[in-house]
Amino acid sequence: MFARKEFPKFVVSTIKPQKESKGQIMFDHNDDLSNSVVFLADVKTDDEIQFTASRLKGLPEFINALYAWANSKGAKNVLFYIHGFNVQPQNAFSQWRKLKRQFGVANGPRTIVVPIIWPALNESIFGGRAWNVWFDRARSKKAGILLASLVNNIRSFMQNRGRGDMTYHIMCHSMGSWLMLNCAKALADAREKAEKRNLPEPTVAFKFKTLHMVAANAPASMFSSDYKHSPGKMLSLLAETIHVTYCKDDLALRVYPGDDLGQNGPSFITPSITNVKTLDIYNIAPVHSVEDIDSNNHGYHSLIYFVQYMADTFTSRPRIFNTSASAGTASHATVTTRRTSGSMSKNPEQIFLRSSL
Repeated sequence: MFARKEFPKFVVSTIKPQKESKGQIMFDHNDDLSNSVVFLADVKTDDEIQFTASRLKGLPEFINALYAWANSKGAKNVLFYIHGFNVQPQNAFSQWRKLKRQFGVANGPRTIVVPIIWPALNESIFGGRAWNVWFDRARSKKAGILLASLVNNIRSFMQNRGRGDMTYHIMCHSMGSWLMLNCAKALADAREKAEKRNLPEPTVAFKFKTLHMVAANAPASMFSSDYKHSPGKMLSLLAETIHVTYCKDDLALRVYPGDDLGQNGPSFITPSITNVKTLDIYNIAPVHSVEDIDSNNHGYHSLIYFVQYMADTFTSRPRIFNTSASAGTASHATVTTRRTSGSMSKNPEQIFLRSSL
């Protein structure tokens, strides 16, 4: 007998629902964007196409339910995970299962992973995944505007509610970072418009503890501008620390000239942005080999050595990496103990778990 697949307790969606009845909402694989963020609980599915979930009434109900459930599980961290291009909901849930499994074996306080799904195309449409890049980029721009609303609302709500003993984090993989870039542009546009109308700038002190941009399909120059409404500046205000992880041999990113943050790291970090840390994945990968990291050096975001690194950044434990950022340069993390020590060397099947885009 096959075990039933596990699905996330909570999901944030920007995909337009297909139908809704008696509190249950149904989705399928489509490219329609919702008009607003949809908060979901108790995802269920009977096949590989459709899934159903309960719709929560709004952000307050979502955050309160998420906090209560995470607290009941003994979790201290909530990670919002934004997938990349060509990832349908079922693929995102599969990646969620990998992350959940890896956080389960990683050292550190328990982490609850909440997927943020957006309408990426199925790879069979328009002749395969290569063509889908440009369609998914267009969708990520619209989804980024909804994400900006979500991020702003979470920060305002948590400012008033208080985070308790929970810390909140964001991890965006591949084109998920393009979506985050569009989120930052939407936030910048809103601030510029408010400034022109002589409205006071919002003073929201709450920040996500970390923002991880992993194998990022985003411009390497995004943190180089000193302009106060630049996307990089906007992102630096959202999180206490931004972690950019890259790999020079990332084959998936070689088709994006100039949008190679995930391949080479930031080209330049302006001195006024002080909370960006960078990491070459080879500094924590157990073996320097394309096959040992991932089939194209792009899907390492759900492998155990990277998940352990993320878990360490959640608690700010310096034993994993030590960065010394010089003003005006891209700082690179130096890993001190990760290559052969601890539980990772005892878990080769976890280390070499393969993952998709």
